[in-house]
Amino acid sequence: MRVSNCYLYILLFTALLLPGFHNLLGSMEVAIVNGTIIILVCSYLIANLYRVEIIGGAAALVFFSLAAYLVIIPTSMSVGVLHGVDVSFRDIVELHKPILYLITFFSLSFFLSNSYSAPYALHRFFLLAVIILSVFAILHFSRISDLVLNLYTKSHNIRSYRVSAPFVNPYDYAYFTAFLATYFLVLSFNRSFKYIALFVLAVILISLTQSRSVFFPFIFFVLTASGFALFLSNYSQLSRFNIRIRYLFIGFVMLALLMSLALYLYIFFEEYEYLVSGLLHMINSGELGSATTRIVQFETAVQLGTSNILLFIFGHGPAKNIMEHVESAYAFYIFRYGVSGLLFGFIIPYLVCLYSLLIKITRKRKEKESIDLYLACFIFMLLVPVFSIGNNFNEQMRLSIFYILILAIGTRRLPS
Repeated sequence: MRVSNCYLYILLFTALLLPGFHNLLGSMEVAIVNGTIIILVCSYLIANLYRVEIIGGAAALVFFSLAAYLVIIPTSMSVGVLHGVDVSFRDIVELHKPILYLITFFSLSFFLSNSYSAPYALHRFFLLAVIILSVFAILHFSRISDLVLNLYTKSHNIRSYRVSAPFVNPYDYAYFTAFLATYFLVLSFNRSFKYIALFVLAVILISLTQSRSVFFPFIFFVLTASGFALFLSNYSQLSRFNIRIRYLFIGFVMLALLMSLALYLYIFFEEYEYLVSGLLHMINSGELGSATTRIVQFETAVQLGTSNILLFIFGHGPAKNIMEHVESAYAFYIFRYGVSGLLFGFIIPYLVCLYSLLIKITRKRKEKESIDLYLACFIFMLLVPVFSIGNNFNEQMRLSIFYILILAIGTRRLPS
């Protein structure tokens, strides 16, 4: 079945660019962005109701896991009420998120399984995305129009020159850009060396956010994970010592880039004081300064959970009156939705997607038009558990849609 790529473009650009009017609505901007996406996805599913197929295989496992997560959240809120949690309106708003994840995953699974050209459409989107993010970075530093930036991010981020728009937080911007950097790095190895320029641009954009929870893990782990994934996907060539000269050349280039990045941060220390000071603190003390807050939150979540078996299994619900900003993903799930939320909301979809991607990049008959996309998603998914220590990215506005997209790509079936 042939399908148009219009839905994919509209969905992704809506998730990336739709203003949330942060300067007026604050955290309630999620109602505009996620509400619009829910309407868009429902409209697409209704318009294609007669063609929608029941998903199977790995996609079905992810779908039913997210469906279980949909049930767990109201259950967690009920358990929280039984244990003295006062449910606020902001807690009730959280009920829309599992619905958003479920229908978005279903629509993307249907679309990707019926589109031969989806990898090319995604390639064009990623190219446009890095250009758009660069434009926002220029707006941040030039301060041409703070009015535009205020529609997306906090005024503190604008004043401190921490690039964040079109996302609310700098680490959200860095997280998404880290995927783009991974994608362009893979293209540099497998397709054309010209993509190394886009990789370098993406790394610079990550550094402009001064997000320590993304920048340091990305620089360290992306090289390790990339080497491991490229070894798996090219095992047959490596076993016959048929190693492309490009791989060796890019290896030397990557080393040169890391040295250049260190020199760049040293020269522009004042502009990157927050990032560089975090690096120096980590070297001197062995930990990041912000790690203390995350450790305390995690310990609190575990202590509260182990005090009662129901709280351990289902958590307290959103309970924003008790712990509003839960930074680590692991503390987030354990405190709010218990072990069941961690399992069905994060671990099962993650492992199913990772395993499916591993099968795709290692099998002998590879999908030539999709292998670079699968490889980039696989490398990035290896980084997700590390990124999740610092922040709860997969539940953030805008980012959650792109994470669902990766889950759909990983569990994609070839169009029939």
